[in-house]
Amino acid sequence: MSRYSIEENAVILKALSTNDERLIGKYYYGLKREFEKNIARGFNIIPTRYLEDIYHDAFSELWEQSIQGKLTDATLTVPVGAYLQGIGVNMAHPI
Repeated sequence: MSRYSIEENAVILKALSTNDERLIGKYYYGLKREFEKNIARGFNIIPTRYLEDIYHDAFSELWEQSIQGKLTDATLTVPVGAYLQGIGVNMAHPI
């Protein structure tokens, strides 16, 4: 799966904020492959074993922002996958 379109942001963010485990699992695994590929390419010095940890931490941050109301469909102007990439880049950069 890909980053999903911006039109799906509302569905993804609602799933996160309401703890819809079925949809969260779908999006968690649907976004993972592209995220890890892009982070590995952008930060080729990162050992592969850390990619999964960075993804999990980035997804957890996305989820937390959604639950706290800091991230909503109205405030998010890019696809969720792109936003998630940005979180991951910020997390990977200090390494």
